[in-house]
Amino acid sequence: MTRFVRAAAFSAVLALLAASANADWPRWRGANADGRAPADAIAAKALPAAPTRIWQVAVGEGIASPIVAGGRAYAMDNVGDKETLHALNAATGQEVWRAEVGPVYSDFQSKPGPRCTPIADGDRIYAQSCLGELVCIGAKDGKQVWRCSYQKDLGAAAPAEAGDNLGAARHGFSCSPVIDGNRIIANVGAPGAGVVCLNKLTGAALWKSQDDPPGHVGPIIGTIGGVRQVIVYSAIALMGLDVQTGALLWRTPLKSRYGRHATTPILCGDTVVVGSITFGLTGVRVTKEGAQFKAERAWTHGDLGVSFASPVAIGKLVYGLGPGNRLFCVDAATGAKVFVKDGFFSGLVSTEWAAMVAWPGQLLALCDGGDLVTIALTATDARITSKATVCGKNWCHPALFGGRVLVQDGKQLTCLEIAKK
Repeated sequence: MTRFVRAAAFSAVLALLAASANADWPRWRGANADGRAPADAIAAKALPAAPTRIWQVAVGEGIASPIVAGGRAYAMDNVGDKETLHALNAATGQEVWRAEVGPVYSDFQSKPGPRCTPIADGDRIYAQSCLGELVCIGAKDGKQVWRCSYQKDLGAAAPAEAGDNLGAARHGFSCSPVIDGNRIIANVGAPGAGVVCLNKLTGAALWKSQDDPPGHVGPIIGTIGGVRQVIVYSAIALMGLDVQTGALLWRTPLKSRYGRHATTPILCGDTVVVGSITFGLTGVRVTKEGAQFKAERAWTHGDLGVSFASPVAIGKLVYGLGPGNRLFCVDAATGAKVFVKDGFFSGLVSTEWAAMVAWPGQLLALCDGGDLVTIALTATDARITSKATVCGKNWCHPALFGGRVLVQDGKQLTCLEIAKK
């Protein structure tokens, strides 16, 4: 085999692996935590009234969302008061293995069970419990590779729904970590270790930064001003950290009652969009002059205070669920409202929760009552084009792969076919 042929073959393998990764739904809100449909996901212009059920299995309580990677489906639930990770054949639903992550945490927020979506990364799966047990598990056999306790190993306090406790300190560690290269970065909330970066292969600490208590969403990775960084929405601020060292690059204070920061940040150009029922929807503009970063709130809409349903972006337009069951569209660059449709989700949403997946010109939304809807978008409008009841009441984000969707509702994990080529 010539060098050219070998190089071409190697490039083809890399392309195949990249395509396979793009086709998966390996973590919270998809590969990049942005709610974008994966490369192979087929847009359902109109849902069948009764989508074909491919398989369904019984599960316990929990609001951690299912994921799909490498031909496996992964889901977490409460089994005997233990947060438990299950690996299933994505084609049949047959369980391959299960692994215990840690004891459940109980408060008045929801029934005891997992609240943090696991992460699939090659031959390893990472799962975090509400009590701050981060476990690395072998994807092949379900055996533990390493474990890190935020309380015992890193000095975090035990969560408790009491007093003025904020964010994760009140409702448990629900922030799904993020993986970047050989790093896994988590919101821990310990003194001097608000955010911690571990070696994803060994669990060894690589850096620790800040003192912030975690909110309810994990960090994302993005590039601003040519610098790759970790964008963290803590219980008290929005900030950017150098991904390699943890050094603080920029920071904007953002405070809400009880640190209820539960929407995953959206990076649109140089603007980071986050929301809260306290201060509304806001765009934080981050600029770089020389070696210094500057962050300031460029715009805010107090009437679009999202609760815990993370918006999605298509280009520079941000779509989300606001108070009054309204669907909004805001230009991230200028803050201009493109449209606000009051009562858009009336009869579908009762707890301000709808998980959205975005394609160009279309949204797919799983509403808290169990209805899946398609939403057609134009430059100035949106309308619901189809609806199907796919599960019971839920706060779990669906996972898409091909023309199929995984939904979980605290009783069943269901795989449905919603579109065909």
